[in-house]
Amino acid sequence: MSNNSAPTFEGFTVTCKLGSGSYASVYRAYDKVSNEEVAIKCIDKRAVTKTQADSIIREIKILKMLEHPYIVKMLDFFWDDRYVYIVLEYCNGGDLMKYINDKRRIPEPVCKKFMIQLVAGLKYLRSKDIYHYDLKPQNILLQGRNELILKISGITIVGV
Repeated sequence: MSNNSAPTFEGFTVTCKLGSGSYASVYRAYDKVSNEEVAIKCIDKRAVTKTQADSIIREIKILKMLEHPYIVKMLDFFWDDRYVYIVLEYCNGGDLMKYINDKRRIPEPVCKKFMIQLVAGLKYLRSKDIYHYDLKPQNILLQGRNELILKISGITIVGV
């Protein structure tokens, strides 16, 4: 998968690249069977250290056990010789940082709603003995009309 071409995933139609990091890229795609819009996180196995690989495995295990309206849902995962693919629900509103930058001023009722949703998601994680150590606006996604969805990253910790 080169940086200049859209990747192909069996069963999915890729529409665009949403972002990338040091060892992963995220693409927006459609499931060819259900026509569901998804985000596919593609992790280059050759670019990860042993510690990062352990973190990715932990992320998948955590995502598999979570089901909450304010936590991103993992729909599937698979791998090939070069990549690990994590299929996630697609959040169409971007991240909270983009929202804040675009809006400049957020009405108090919207802030209150966001806080209630964020606390509900964090409380759910706490009930599962999971601690999110990378809580920042870039890891909080928006879905639909002002619904927060918390991203789970590899530095989330189970039981401290």
